[in-house]
Amino acid sequence: MNETQVESWRKQSLSVSARLGALSFHRSGKFRVLHISDIQDGAKPSKSTATLIATAVDAARPDIVIFTGNIIAGYSPEFSATFRRRPWLEASSTNEDDLEHTRELVTAAYSSVLMPLVERGIPFAMTFGNHDVQCGLDADELERLAMQFTGCLNGQVSVVLPEQPWLERFACGAGTLALPIRDTAGHLVFNLALAHVGDYAAQGGYIGPSDEVLQWLRELPQVLPNHVQTMLFQHLPLATFYQALQEVDASTAYAVEGYRTFEGRYFVLDDARTEPSSYLGEGISCADDMREDMVLAQGGYAGVFAGHDHRNGFVAQACVSARALTAGADSIVGDGNSDEESLSEQRELLCAITPTCGFDTYGPTLAKRAVRLIEFDIRHPFNPRTQLLEFGDIGQRAKSSQAYTFGIERVDTTPGRGWNLVYKSGLFRKKH
Repeated sequence: MNETQVESWRKQSLSVSARLGALSFHRSGKFRVLHISDIQDGAKPSKSTATLIATAVDAARPDIVIFTGNIIAGYSPEFSATFRRRPWLEASSTNEDDLEHTRELVTAAYSSVLMPLVERGIPFAMTFGNHDVQCGLDADELERLAMQFTGCLNGQVSVVLPEQPWLERFACGAGTLALPIRDTAGHLVFNLALAHVGDYAAQGGYIGPSDEVLQWLRELPQVLPNHVQTMLFQHLPLATFYQALQEVDASTAYAVEGYRTFEGRYFVLDDARTEPSSYLGEGISCADDMREDMVLAQGGYAGVFAGHDHRNGFVAQACVSARALTAGADSIVGDGNSDEESLSEQRELLCAITPTCGFDTYGPTLAKRAVRLIEFDIRHPFNPRTQLLEFGDIGQRAKSSQAYTFGIERVDTTPGRGWNLVYKSGLFRKKH
């Protein structure tokens, strides 16, 4: 786009930040993020996904949209020519013609989900999950394909946000970048960050961040002013997210079994820790090691928003202590490590999972496929309000031939709790 086209795009944008030329709080004192995760579809994503995204953007008018991985299902038959089951294995083909065809398919998939943002002038950023790279393209190439779309903030100084700092200076490879948020006077208030976290481990299960990304996470708080904290977005949840749960007997209603490290233990949501309308439909699929948990426990991070677990949709407050985490999984749930030194070092960490908004993958009932609206208030920027914008509230019928669903989630329906944060509430019929 030339300068005239960019200026026109910004002026017509639904994003206040795009019109201002930088990610910034509004005069109202609000800043809004729309979190999207796990579309996990082929080259032609379901029209219901595009409808949900477009309707959510119209209703919420976010400053930025953040994707936390698995936009595409790299295992889809469409990508079979270049399919790579695991990162350390060879792709089916490395022939340039096959790779170029895969690039075209990925671009088509991106177009389906990104054009509702491009048409509305909404900036976006993305990181990657375990299924994206199964198409045979690595994260660097997937990021370059996304950067073809107007409004992408990955990997370069943004043309559409000319006043935005750090987009080039403080990044760490594909899908890992910092996005500082300022007030109307230009003062730094808080920081958004995306981290590429979430791939298969050779021994089974999942691995946490690479050594490079882990070091980046370690250094990020050191380059920010002391009062500025980071809200982190990534694909995999942390082991710390198990603090949102209460361990129960296997026969307890709605109990789910933990994953790998927590295998053989059963959990339900802890109502004392979780926000309204939270639900749990499967065990939390976190990395087996807790190196990232240890880094975030050192401070500088207000919370983590993740995806990956298609059937989970909750927000909770956890307390983390680097000293306690050395005791392993038992320090997170159960009695844990509660010595005085560990308790004195505890830090609060917001933990949130957004369910799938795809309609050709597993997940909750189709009506509960959702995106998450997050509203930050400049008076207390590290304690945002959030709301799931669910497909069932649009008033349309979902179209899917491949989705398989589960309907056993227990949802908190405590009267009088929750918020309705959308600007155009008529687009979403129910209040949460």
